[in-house]
Amino acid sequence: MLVCGECGTPYKRCTWARNGKKRIVWRCVSRLEFGADYCHESPTLDEDRLHRAIVAALNEYGAVRAEVKAGVLELAGLAQSHGEGEGVSLLELKQRLDALSVEQAVLVDKILEDMDNLELNTQLEAVTAEKQGICIQSNSPKCCFCFIDTAIDYNRRTIHNSSCT
Repeated sequence: MLVCGECGTPYKRCTWARNGKKRIVWRCVSRLEFGADYCHESPTLDEDRLHRAIVAALNEYGAVRAEVKAGVLELAGLAQSHGEGEGVSLLELKQRLDALSVEQAVLVDKILEDMDNLELNTQLEAVTAEKQGICIQSNSPKCCFCFIDTAIDYNRRTIHNSSCT
């Protein structure tokens, strides 16, 4: 399902006809029904370009499928062993990483208010270093949530960029 990035409403397939020529496009349902008052910036997507973006994403997935498959199998093995590896649970690492991300965001907000505060900068460096250490530690078996999150973000950007050009 194709969903509008601005308002979260699904897109709908529409046929535009002008000067005897028909063009298939996808539009935000809210934009169609309520106009620009409700959904201001939703793009109109040509169906041909949308198809090309989907095919490109599927081809890219096909190219890395072996790597993803190996990673998923390794995650399944970790799940079967309850995520225990080197005495540290994968779930605990993920929870700590999430907590550090929240702490990092708070520190960045504080630093933006007081750029000269060396203590805040030192704390941010320590949090960032700990986050990197966790990603390295959990990435050591070739795959983890860091790899998966990165792959998912990359695929989203690829699909978005190819549908916007």
